[in-house]
Amino acid sequence: MLVFALEYVKLLLPLRIWRAAAHIFLGWLLFPLRYLDRHLMRLPEAHRLGNHCYVWFRKPVPLPP
Repeated sequence: MLVFALEYVKLLLPLRIWRAAAHIFLGWLLFPLRYLDRHLMRLPEAHRLGNHCYVWFRKPVPLPP
């Protein structure tokens, strides 16, 4: 997700030098977020983080012809 955010910002910039500057600046700014999951997994409430990512779907019943 961090790579997509970085590339999306680069797509919005018109000049190549601005894209290079954005790559350096945002890469430096977003780098610590790569290790956020290591911190979150140590929390006592970590089981709730994964629990909220599930969505249960029921298979639709086909209608009779």
